[in-house]
Amino acid sequence: MKFPFFKKQDHSLKMELQELRGQFSTTGKRLEELEQQLQKATRLQYKTGKSLDDKLGKVYSSIQEQQQTNKAQNIDRVVENLINQIDDMDIVLGNLQEDHQWGELVKKWIDSTISALHELGIQDPIKIGDLFDPRLAEAIDTVPISDSGQIRPLAIAIIYKRTFINEKGELIRKGQVATVKEE
Repeated sequence: MKFPFFKKQDHSLKMELQELRGQFSTTGKRLEELEQQLQKATRLQYKTGKSLDDKLGKVYSSIQEQQQTNKAQNIDRVVENLINQIDDMDIVLGNLQEDHQWGELVKKWIDSTISALHELGIQDPIKIGDLFDPRLAEAIDTVPISDSGQIRPLAIAIIYKRTFINEKGELIRKGQVATVKEE
């Protein structure tokens, strides 16, 4: 036996159950939509992160290249200044032949500066007595064999300005020398 009172309540429960099923279905659809949006956002974030990484890598590389260029330019300036100081000290040393104390001190400064250049890979390849090489030096004067102390013609007798090359053998500066006159 069914009571009418229970029918209303039974009908109301069915309605609520249907309404809950509808809400559940709607919530399920919304969850699926949210999941799809989350996947899209995740893919977009990954692509953006990857793109940002690539761009930051390029910026970092560019900064490193600029630092290397600046470092090379600074080294070139230091080398040029050291070479000019050696030239000046060679001139002073040439004029201090009578004062041995100052001459020895200037000679030590020259050797110290040349040593600093050697640490940077810069070499002074020509010496007095070496055979003249026009690729490394310019002959701006000649001296007779009797005045030079050298017996070979075209040997370097005096170095006015030193020649400098880098570690690759590339000429930084051509020297100026006097050679023994040919007879």
